[in-house]
Amino acid sequence: MLYALVFRPKIDTPKIDVFRQKYDPYVDFIQPHITLVFPVGDKNIDKSALEKHINDTLKDEKTFKIHLCGLEKSWDHWLNLILKEGNNEVIALHDKLYTGILAPFFKKDLGYIPHIGIGLFVAENSGYKVTDPTLQVLDKNKYKIALQEAESLDFDYWTKLDNLELITLDDNATKILDNEKFALGNS
Repeated sequence: MLYALVFRPKIDTPKIDVFRQKYDPYVDFIQPHITLVFPVGDKNIDKSALEKHINDTLKDEKTFKIHLCGLEKSWDHWLNLILKEGNNEVIALHDKLYTGILAPFFKKDLGYIPHIGIGLFVAENSGYKVTDPTLQVLDKNKYKIALQEAESLDFDYWTKLDNLELITLDDNATKILDNEKFALGNS
């Protein structure tokens, strides 16, 4: 099994959902979310120790507002809805979570940018492989069309980050098996 920690914002998602139906291969797998801890395997980490770490990390955290507004393409050819406000707070929480039991999994070289992935734009013949996305080729035409569409949809959402959700995935990260919510300290 794999474990990941996400925030599912309480926002009205119909525009995002329609867009993701066209461009996001994971639309039927998980709702719009911001990942704070990327999948780690249960061979590397004990779930009860992970749950304790999450509770300990969040107990003194205060809820805060975030503003999702703006688009940015990532290095691995995802179009992301990014944060206009609350970005520094999410990054600080991400970094705090990657201490203790999660410290060995912290990937400083990638740089963390809080976002909601809304579309993947990899050329069909390149075959997206999670193990080495740096070798993938951008589908420039599809991306250009999608970016114009996304800009016209004017995604603009305010929400409060007050909880995180630990999701348990199967070994291939193709099915969510379980989920558990963890409230920030003053929620």
